[in-house]
Formats: sequence, structure tokens, C-alpha cells
Amino acid sequence: FPTRRSSDLGIFLLLCFLIYRLVRSGVDKHVIDGKPLPPWAAFFLDRETESYSLSKFQLFAFGFVFLFGYLYVFFCRWLVQWQFLLPDIPSNFSTMLAISAGTTIAAAGTTNAKGNKGGGGLVPSFADFVSTGGLVVPERFQFFVWTVVACFGFVALLISQNPATIKEFPSFPDGLLYVMGVSSVG
Repeated sequence: FPTRRSSDLGIFLLLCFLIYRLVRSGVDKHVIDGKPLPPWAAFFLDRETESYSLSKFQLFAFGFVFLFGYLYVFFCRWLVQWQFLLPDIPSNFSTMLAISAGTTIAAAGTTNAKGNKGGGGLVPSFADFVSTGGLVVPERFQFFVWTVVACFGFVALLISQNPATIKEFPSFPDGLLYVMGVSSVG
């Protein structure tokens, strides 16, 4: 079934490209210190600090993984198993998305109440996801790492299943959700 997996991946990448083109055509050209930012930066940029937002990264990472997973299961069931059915979503996946959305809302509320956290360098960089004001912050680092681990783990669990027998999303382990929740609170 390697050709089916690559066709699913191709369809997913095509959808990602179309979303990218829509964003690119609809987003202002944002320039910081004379350097234009790439269109994907619009997803993560915190306009107040001109740095990348960790909570926005997590929300979009989980959203991206959810979209990939949903399309993967849908296309496996449709194109491999010849069953045109919308896949069920595990209940704990919505918990993970709620944690991510709650973190984004809490970060925005904290910024409004206390002011912004301070930016990093003049131009946003990937270091903004784990640092504040140019210093690595352990809780941001840990939050970022758990987000990446959860996303890659979910995708690995998903694509390791046989496309001919896949019926639904793999469940996130409850312990991982607990760690993600504690990480979000931190």
C-alpha cells in the first residue's frame, strides 16, 4: 500500500499548498526592520511583540495534525477500503484541542491584563518559541517539546496502521493529555 500512502500525502500536501496560497494572497506584507516576513509567519506572529507566539504555534500544530489525520483516515477508508464514510473523532482528541485553544485564550488574556512578555530580537525567529526577551525559559521549552512530541507521536501512530484496515484515529494516551494539560498551565 505504499502508493496509497503517497497519494494520500500528495492530496494533503496539495491542500496545504492551497491554504498557503490563500493566506499569501490575503495577508498583508509584514515587514520588520526592512525584512519582509514569509506568509506562513502570519499564523504565528504576535503583533504586539513582533515575535512568534508559542500558544499560536501549538494551536496551529494540533490543528494541522488533526486535519492531516482526518484526511488520512478518510482517504484510506475511501480509496483503499472503498467505504465513503466520515471517520469518528476520539473524544480525547477534542480535549487536546481544547487545552491548546484554552492556552491561546489564556495567553491573550494574560497579555491584556499584565502587558506583553517582551520580545526577542528585532526580527522574529524560531527561538521565540522557547525564549522570552532573548533568554531560554524552561516552561516554554518544555511546552514546545511536548507539543512537538505529541504531534509527531500522533502522526507516527496514524501512519503505522495498515491503510486497508484503519477504521478511526488512534487515541491519545490519557497520560499524555495529562502532561499536556499540566504543561499548558505552566
